[in-house]
Amino acid sequence: MTNPWNLPKISKISGFAEIPPSQSILFDLPGPLYWTHSSEFIAQADRQLELEGELVDLVRQKGISFEKIEVLPDASQQSLLSSRCKSDLWQAYSETGKSGVRYTVLVEYCDHSETILADGVMKEQVIQYFHREMARFLFLQKASDDSLEFINQIGKRIMYKFGIPYRKMGFFFDHIKRMAGSFRSSQTE
Repeated sequence: MTNPWNLPKISKISGFAEIPPSQSILFDLPGPLYWTHSSEFIAQADRQLELEGELVDLVRQKGISFEKIEVLPDASQQSLLSSRCKSDLWQAYSETGKSGVRYTVLVEYCDHSETILADGVMKEQVIQYFHREMARFLFLQKASDDSLEFINQIGKRIMYKFGIPYRKMGFFFDHIKRMAGSFRSSQTE
């Protein structure tokens, strides 16, 4: 999921370890926790978040520590992660280890929107990416597929691939509206 300008995707990473009460005594040691199989966990997070090795390289260079937190329901975890981020450009990957501890890596993405929005060529490359993804969808489409949901998925991928927060993607949504308007007018002719 690299962007065509080789701009870095990751701004910051954080780690969290949710310790079950039954395991808390084992983790009361001072200092941060370290995932015992961090290379496997980080590699899986990198694949799931489509970071193409950038997370693996960053952890290899700088390491990652895990802040100990209480066990949280998924909705509370999302709220906690959101509160720890400076922008809307973040994703997380979680995995529960054999000990019952849920480890989470939180990836905050770089915001490249000012650069992209000021450059017509870059904006056009974002639109071209959208068209390629839509063509792929139409080629692989099944009768049960929902095109509006797929457009939403492409929008999310654009956020992270290009570093554009959702609220700054007006040019992308304007393009979709123009396409829909053109399609509707061609249908009435």
